[in-house]
Amino acid sequence: MPITCLPTKSEIVKCTHGISSFYYPIGNKGIKFFQNKAERNYSKEYQNLAFLAGLAPETFENVYSDGFWGYVTESVQMLHSLYTFEQLPNKYHKMISNLCDDVYDAIYFTTDQNYRNFGIKNNKLVLVDFGYSSEYSY
Repeated sequence: MPITCLPTKSEIVKCTHGISSFYYPIGNKGIKFFQNKAERNYSKEYQNLAFLAGLAPETFENVYSDGFWGYVTESVQMLHSLYTFEQLPNKYHKMISNLCDDVYDAIYFTTDQNYRNFGIKNNKLVLVDFGYSSEYSY
């Protein structure tokens, strides 16, 4: 079902954000907004490929609102909403490293291992950040 009531620019910039995207929650989904269409398309393409490999949340339709390009995505429980970095159980450090390797092997995408880029979906660790600034070389 298409999203009919989109946030304004002032609502978007108040949202949780990373370096290049803003996350606007809408029930059990959310919208990732970017300041340009190219990065939105890039992020969605890689996230969808990772989803098909079982490594990321699902993606849905594209949206545009008040100078921001976005796409609807499935919401997950973010690690940083469960733990501070200091509280993060040791098992997650290895799981993050293994997931990054799995993502690279599946879709040739490299990512930084900041725990804020990961969430839990169906009791499984998934990657949520596929923007330009997330990708780097090993």
